Amino acid sequence: MTKRLKMAEIQPPGIDIREEIGDNAIMELAVSIKAVGLLQPILVRKTETGYEIIAGHRRFLAHQSFGAETIECKIVSMGADDTILARVHENLFREDITPVDEANIVGYLHYECKWELGKIETKLRKARAWIQTRIDIFHMPEELKEALRKREIKINVANELAKEQEPEKRKYFLENAILHGATGRQVMNWILDFKKETMAGEAHMASRILAESQGFETKPLDCECYLCSTETNVINTIAVNLCKSCWADIYKEKKQARERAGTTQPS
Repeated sequence: MTKRLKMAEIQPPGIDIREEIGDNAIMELAVSIKAVGLLQPILVRKTETGYEIIAGHRRFLAHQSFGAETIECKIVSMGADDTILARVHENLFREDITPVDEANIVGYLHYECKWELGKIETKLRKARAWIQTRIDIFHMPEELKEALRKREIKINVANELAKEQEPEKRKYFLENAILHGATGRQVMNWILDFKKETMAGEAHMASRILAESQGFETKPLDCECYLCSTETNVINTIAVNLCKSCWADIYKEKKQARERAGTTQPS
């Protein structure tokens, strides 16, 4: 049933699963409604104290912004699950939705509505991997969520950064990812390299302390660079990911270089 209701009779959604509704978007919608009218009534359901918005919160706020006294409504009778789904679908398929918005929706369904992941998967018609990724985002540190909201990083980058448990290190890698751009694999390598350097430094320091305590002379912890064969401190080395084809090309080139130099030592 469609009916014009007084604005004062209408209440916002019981739980607003959308993070924020920008003032600029509301004003633009208000201008459009004043120019051409409300093209689609908002969806409401009867409550003990009036009517609750199921879908159309932005349209309602736009009417509020220009002082409308009434608004066209479609009054429906819905069960709990159908009400939740109607509210979710209005938000889930917006063009401006972010992964954090999606995570809030999935988190709302799972933790507030007590829906199992299988039910969410079926009702939203999304793959289980998509659902699990949004659950992971829901639990991410706030700085990663903020970067995702602003679209400064991709989800796979946020996933790798979330694995770093130390806040200061995570912030450092995040700032680098935003400043220089990065893929998930690059961030993973940054973190691995950092840990490698830290572990090598700690191991070297521990062995040095032990050796000195026993009267032995200590030497720098060096290794040979694979490409140029220069002896270098292990702390100054980095991990590199290569496909098998590129590795074979490098191995072949180095072997030929050794042969040209008159040596046949294995690499």
